[in-house]
Amino acid sequence: RQMLLTMAAAAHPTTLEWLNNDFLLETMDWINVMTYDYCGSWAKFAGHHSPLFASSKMPADEVLSTEMTINYLTKRGLPANRLALGLPLYGRAFAVPEPYANTTTAPKPRRESANYQEIEQMHRGGKWVRKWDDETKNPWLISPDHNEIIGYDDSESIAIKTQWAEEQGLRGVFFWQIDADRLPNGTNPLQEAAHENLYRKSP
Repeated sequence: RQMLLTMAAAAHPTTLEWLNNDFLLETMDWINVMTYDYCGSWAKFAGHHSPLFASSKMPADEVLSTEMTINYLTKRGLPANRLALGLPLYGRAFAVPEPYANTTTAPKPRRESANYQEIEQMHRGGKWVRKWDDETKNPWLISPDHNEIIGYDDSESIAIKTQWAEEQGLRGVFFWQIDADRLPNGTNPLQEAAHENLYRKSP
């Protein structure tokens, strides 16, 4: 049977610049671009870890986004149809009261990351509040005591990202990790949202 050779590539341009275009095009059927973990416990501010678009609240020296990564790769000559967009099924937390707050003196959060399974349960409990970031096209979850926030993706943001990937002519999307949005009722709402947008019927 036909065999495919793919690879996972980091999303930061300072890492991607070391990859050789000719080698990638000759050896790889496609590249899975890990467009997540742009921000986390290592950062000096509480940014969303998988923004589709950049936020005006990002520090000037830390402006990164999914859009910027894909544009960087295509402008340097990698065909869009050889790139797959990474969709995270988890979020990253910060022990600060609001998104984009300075984290240099903040304590460690109770959790550095959480799968969508856990995030959905926290939201459904009614105490954690969802806040939409219209610049990055991602949601945040704010703790009841306003001492912790989680940047994550839900069905709405996944649908937007999937549609964007299709509009850019990308090969498709992939997930990390595959069981992280598996809910007790047997559904995978984030993967299902991506599937519905990729295979939606034209009106």
